[in-house]
Amino acid sequence: MNDQSLNDFLGDLKEENFSINRQEIREISEFILGISYVDLLIGSPKISTKEKELFINLVKRRSKGEPLAYLIEKKGFWNLDLFVNSSVLVPRPETETIIEDVLDSFGHGHQRVLDLGTGTGAIALSLKSERSKWEIFASDISKKAIEVAIKNTKLNKLDVKFFQGNWLNAINYETIDLLISNPPYIQEADPCLQADGILFEPKSALVSKNKGLHDLFMIIDAALFNLKEGGSIYLEHSPSQYNEVKKRLEKNHFRKIKSLRDLNGDRRITKAVK
Repeated sequence: MNDQSLNDFLGDLKEENFSINRQEIREISEFILGISYVDLLIGSPKISTKEKELFINLVKRRSKGEPLAYLIEKKGFWNLDLFVNSSVLVPRPETETIIEDVLDSFGHGHQRVLDLGTGTGAIALSLKSERSKWEIFASDISKKAIEVAIKNTKLNKLDVKFFQGNWLNAINYETIDLLISNPPYIQEADPCLQADGILFEPKSALVSKNKGLHDLFMIIDAALFNLKEGGSIYLEHSPSQYNEVKKRLEKNHFRKIKSLRDLNGDRRITKAVK
């Protein structure tokens, strides 16, 4: 195969009937050629033999369900572009519900914030991008996830401190103002684990014991000792777990328990005050 115009190549590719949409084709084009969508539109870019081989490989992988973010090593979240690979979950727009409510609820004054199970660093970095005076820490049990999060800190030029460890054992602070976590909360036998994309994501970041509640309960119990009096906790969970999460918070004497609905109207986030 010789160099040819991208448009001609995409025309040939279309005849192969890969199960991939136009938006994904565009993003793969931008990734491989290293140019913007505007340049794709106004220019007549050429694609080399090596680039065509890579393009076809990525399209085949996407057609088998691998997340686009893993293929192009990027995912937008809040106002940031984040580096992503298969060591971490792909950030979901539903999680932005946490960012919105936290920013609405807390001003620019100093806060000490802890993000547990940070993955890409999406929550911690998004908050830091909006609240420069906040002191933000984040942890993850996965060394590879911490490496991704640190890379995202450098890419976005933000100051967040990352630690490796299991939940609150990673950081020995007793004066946290705000604790946030999007932990594993899917049941081990949940059919959604076989869904498009999820099958390729790290199971350890998705699945939890005790009907998906094990890690949520661990965090709630430990938060009692790490949050300062009057501090707040935000937890992401399955909508079906809201009642159990609420009961556990009440058992630990949290107050002002409130459910937040995500973009789909589901009870995805629960917040409370110590």
